[in-house]
Amino acid sequence: WSTKWLVDFNPDKTEYLIFSNKKKKPTLSIKFKDNTITQKETHKHLGLLFNDKLTWSDHIDKCTKRARQKLGMLYRQSSKLNINQKITIYKSIIRPILEYGSIIFDNCSASDVIRLEGCQRQAALICTGAMRRTESDIMLRELNWDKLCTRRQYLKLSFFYKIINSQTSPYLREY
Repeated sequence: WSTKWLVDFNPDKTEYLIFSNKKKKPTLSIKFKDNTITQKETHKHLGLLFNDKLTWSDHIDKCTKRARQKLGMLYRQSSKLNINQKITIYKSIIRPILEYGSIIFDNCSASDVIRLEGCQRQAALICTGAMRRTESDIMLRELNWDKLCTRRQYLKLSFFYKIINSQTSPYLREY
């Protein structure tokens, strides 16, 4: 096919991933243009990190790590910013990291949900200046923020509405 259509593939960039919940995963010896293709445990595709166990833990690890780095920056600058500026920074820089692809990974484990909500809690602490033992619900109510799990539900319903009302690509409406 590649010869017919004059497409050249780079075997050095080619890798494979076996999805399985088995403890002992099979290994394959696949050759492509006389190069052995390497097996990977994770694969990044369109910003989402898929792992070989079909869990979202690796993706959420990556998201929470990036979000916490940005939260550290926000914390270090918080004394120079007012509450509205802190909220704007959270909503425009940090929350999109936590929500990218959220309608896809909404079926993540409870521990993953706790880690995501923990990032939002840390942001709420920074924005409000509240004490560490303050209840999350109180801070979220004060900031007029929804929990991230509620936002994921809303985004899924919004996307479903768009599919039903022909506001998405035709291939999504087929299914």
